[in-house]
Amino acid sequence: MLLEPKVNILIVDDRPENLIALESVLEDLGQNLVRATSGMEALKCVLNQDFAVILMDVQMPGMDGFETATLMRAREKTRHIPIIFLTAINKTANHVFQGYSVGAVDYLFKPYEPDVLRAKVAAFVEMSRNFTRLREEIAQREMAEARLDSSNAMLETISRALMIYIADGHPTHAFEHIVQSLLTLTESEFSFLGEILYTAKGQPYLKYFTTGVNGQRSSSEDQNSKPVPPLLQATDMKQLCLTIEATGKPLIANIPSEYPELTIFREHGSQLSSLVALPIYKKGNLLGVLGLANSPGAYDEELAVSLEPLCNTCAGIIDGYRNAQKRQQAEEQVRKLNEDLECRVEERTADLESANRERQAEVMQHQRAKEILAKHQEHIEALNARLQRSMTETHHRVKNNLQIVAAMLDMRLMDGTPTIPTKDIQQLGHHVRSLAAVHDLLTHESKEGDGQAHYISAQALLNELIPMLKATTSDRMIQYDIADIRLSARQGTSLALIVNELVSNAIKYGKDIIGISFSLVEGGAVLEVSDNGPGFAADFDPVKAANTGLDLVQHLSHWDLGATVAFENGDEGGARIQVTIPIAIEQIEEDTLHAPPLHA
Repeated sequence: MLLEPKVNILIVDDRPENLIALESVLEDLGQNLVRATSGMEALKCVLNQDFAVILMDVQMPGMDGFETATLMRAREKTRHIPIIFLTAINKTANHVFQGYSVGAVDYLFKPYEPDVLRAKVAAFVEMSRNFTRLREEIAQREMAEARLDSSNAMLETISRALMIYIADGHPTHAFEHIVQSLLTLTESEFSFLGEILYTAKGQPYLKYFTTGVNGQRSSSEDQNSKPVPPLLQATDMKQLCLTIEATGKPLIANIPSEYPELTIFREHGSQLSSLVALPIYKKGNLLGVLGLANSPGAYDEELAVSLEPLCNTCAGIIDGYRNAQKRQQAEEQVRKLNEDLECRVEERTADLESANRERQAEVMQHQRAKEILAKHQEHIEALNARLQRSMTETHHRVKNNLQIVAAMLDMRLMDGTPTIPTKDIQQLGHHVRSLAAVHDLLTHESKEGDGQAHYISAQALLNELIPMLKATTSDRMIQYDIADIRLSARQGTSLALIVNELVSNAIKYGKDIIGISFSLVEGGAVLEVSDNGPGFAADFDPVKAANTGLDLVQHLSHWDLGATVAFENGDEGGARIQVTIPIAIEQIEEDTLHAPPLHA
């Protein structure tokens, strides 16, 4: 069983006989008893040592116990030390109150009961030990959590590096990620990672995969970025490789004098103050070196051990990369041998080779024909899909406008009016012309070929469509502001259909003024349609609420314009729909635009 460490108990009294008496009472506790014969001496003691409890006389010359306790409570380090006052003179209630007010935990009168005093001090000793144990447990837990966080970060770095290497097939970007992660984890200023190669004379040298400077992007040999930091370009990095190869252990140098043979610490202008170089081994073979330099703290063996999994990962990547290179070289050699064999066979079997070439040409021609047929099939399927959407929209618009026409006729028949007023006939004509305009938009693209080789003006297109939509309602005002940009025929067709659907819904469900704007933003354009109606419900979901019209808006926006659609309520009420087109589209000046408008 381990013995509990002793704690310090401070006894303060200006009379030596009183100190001796206290020592005789407390010596059975087996703790360190520290004497102080004045308040000033007691203050010096608590500044240099930790105490579990302080037993202090009240009446002392110079600085009394109350003043001493007040000064102790004023300092953060000594504020929480328990104080027990002992007095044979100051026994009034006022003195007791003053003692507790300056922070005492107890106030005892002399003569005191030794067993009682010893029990109280023993309780504070145990409290101090418990507090110390708790503080140590907290520190250990914090260290364990820090190690766990470091391990998780290391595991994430390894996982990410492997994913990058698998995706690229080359270790450079994976090692750049490792180097940058290590700079962050260790707070080092410089880092490097390279493989050890050998000269014709068997001398090792380091070929960098990547180097890094904290706060800057990593650099590598295949990038036109900043050069390797000068302190890592030292010619005697060869000596570093020799040292690691000879010892087989990490090189840790927190002061230059630890490795005087490394002149990189003494180079003129070098800023290298500390270094850790970790060997990268694979099956006993030294493949490379991972290095960190200039950490604010000291590099140690614990860091080297914690980085072993990362070094093993680097070893696997380097070994895999070398095996891939060897495989490529072997494949290249096989290819050359095959070429030589083919030449010999070609010389002896000219007729057969000619027949084979003809056969291969036929196969390639057949393959090209299949590819062309597949492309045509894809194009036909795309055209069929657009045709289906066009038929759906045509059916939707025809049905809506014919329902409006039928409703107006039915109302006149119900009124019993023998004739239809001119105003109603005009409104019927507006609906019919609107229907014809939508039909013309849906068929315009097929007249222009593939919909991509011809361009139209967004301003001319919408300036022709919106008045037709406005004429279909006699009691609603449509305000619009259209910026001029150049669109392909397919984009223009989709934009017009979206405007037609959104304005029709605003006429049907909204009220008062309908606002339309088509404005340029950085990288694209924004279409906004708003009304002063009741707006969208709080739980409105465009997917769940999608009908033929909303589904068409979503489909055209996503597939033809690459746009996003937002359904929201305006600041002052009413519905507002925004279609954001995140594509670069060329703005056309009004005085230079000559694109012909679409026919209504």
